[in-house]
Amino acid sequence: MKGPIDGKSYPSEMASMKDNSDEWIASVISYIRYEFVGTSLRAAKGRQSAVVQPQDIKAVRESYATTPREAWTIDELEKQLVPPPAPK
Repeated sequence: MKGPIDGKSYPSEMASMKDNSDEWIASVISYIRYEFVGTSLRAAKGRQSAVVQPQDIKAVRESYATTPREAWTIDELEKQLVPPPAPK
């Protein structure tokens, strides 16, 4: 990732994840989702987040494999976000 975030500029880019395995990335994302978004004690009761599977990471990597690119900006990443499902 590169460029300003919330108006603050950083002197370097975030390290690429290309050398990490699909399993490693899936584990890290699942931990973050659990600990800060999903079923941890900090989350609202009954709120859950799905575990990210290695095949999910593989699919995302394959979908962008034909488009070599430089680091993403925060605006580009936010455009890729899928809105969360509506509460039931």
